[in-house]
Parts: sequence; structure tokens; C-alpha cells
Amino acid sequence: MEKLIVNLDATPATPSHLQINPEDQITSQAKGEIEWDGEKVVFHLESEQVAGGCVQGYDLKKRLMGLPVLPAATVDFLLAHPETIPESWKTKKVILFWGTFFRDVDGRGMVRGIYWWSNERWCETWAFVSEGFDAGFGTAVLVD
Repeated sequence: MEKLIVNLDATPATPSHLQINPEDQITSQAKGEIEWDGEKVVFHLESEQVAGGCVQGYDLKKRLMGLPVLPAATVDFLLAHPETIPESWKTKKVILFWGTFFRDVDGRGMVRGIYWWSNERWCETWAFVSEGFDAGFGTAVLVD
């Protein structure tokens, strides 16, 4: 398979009713250009999620500070190159990319994600940060 490069600093596809504010972003997000290797991405869960509970989204965002969370530009790459998504990801409910934080016209926070739909194809999804996130909603984090 050819080597594919992901520009993590690229502006992600953004619907017209959403905006990206620099002050809202997780500053530890992964940056730069990387050679894509899905095996170097972990599905991060907080201890409450692993134990069967939920973590409120804004609390989760604070906890993710310091981790190299992947940005939404990764979603654009993955949807353009679904063959590069590890088979193991198909067992996850939703994989969220907290490295880009969006706000809608009412100021509500949102993050972008992907999920395996009906054993057929990868789809994008959006999650309101005001919600609680259980073990089905992991965060894509880059590891060395």
C-alpha cells in the first residue's frame, strides 16, 4: 500500500452553520503532517467510560488536554481513504476527533466523528459536547 500523508493542520470540511474558534481548541492536539498508520491511533476512554458510566462532554474536553488528540482534518482524510481505516475500528460505536472543536450558530460545542454504518461503509457524525459520553464514544489519540 502506498504511503499516505495526512495534513493535521488542514482546515477541515466545515458546514456553513458551524465555526472553529482558536480559543476553543485543545492545544495539545496532534499537528503537522504525518504518514497515516491507523495502528498508531488509540481509542481513548476515561476510567468512568470503561467502568460503564459516562463523562460529560465539557469535562471530557478538559481531561483530554495534554493528549495528542486528532483533529477533524483526519475525518476528511479517512472518508477519502476508507481502505486505510483499521478493521478493528469497525467494532467501535463512534470514534471522535476532539482536536477540532466546533460551535454552531447558537454557541453549542460539537465534535466530529466517524462510525461503521450497517456493516457497509464509514460515515461521519457530529456529537454535541453538552452530552454525556459512554464507552461507545472513544477519542482518537495519536501514539508514538
